[in-house]
Amino acid sequence: MALTLISRGDGVRRFHSVGRWSEEEGLVVHRTLFPPPSKTFRGRTLKLGVINKPRVFQKVAGTGEVVGYSSDILRLLQKHLNFTVALRWFDTFGAAYPNGSWNGVIGALHRKEIDFSPMDFTPTKESRTVIDFSDWVSENPVVITSAAPTPQVRPFLLLEVYKAEVSRWNRCIP
Repeated sequence: MALTLISRGDGVRRFHSVGRWSEEEGLVVHRTLFPPPSKTFRGRTLKLGVINKPRVFQKVAGTGEVVGYSSDILRLLQKHLNFTVALRWFDTFGAAYPNGSWNGVIGALHRKEIDFSPMDFTPTKESRTVIDFSDWVSENPVVITSAAPTPQVRPFLLLEVYKAEVSRWNRCIP
């Protein structure tokens, strides 16, 4: 008898007969050997690590409503994949301690205290060693500002030599 392990997504696993094997016929399959992956979480509650970040995942003061493009994507996923969320708020994405442990969202992901984070992380060489990143879902342009530059060479410096003379001539003109 050939068996495959089936899980409905609720943590219960069962072996199901999918065929038989004999020396004469080899493997004869009468069911799908590898069933398609589930497209639903069956109402499961997922623990999410989030940061209050404007336009991404922002908690509105007073109402507690969550807005932003990442929260909008999350609501669509919840609707189509049938799950609910329990939010855990953090102050930081995370940084590594000298002993190799992490704080913030990255630390909670690494310790499996949360299931995932819908935030706009910037993957680093160090963070990639402890957590997995999805494909990009958005791009936030970075704009660097500074004071206006001052020219190194003054373009009208040649005319400044004659400034005093020009001023004297202006007084002579009737």
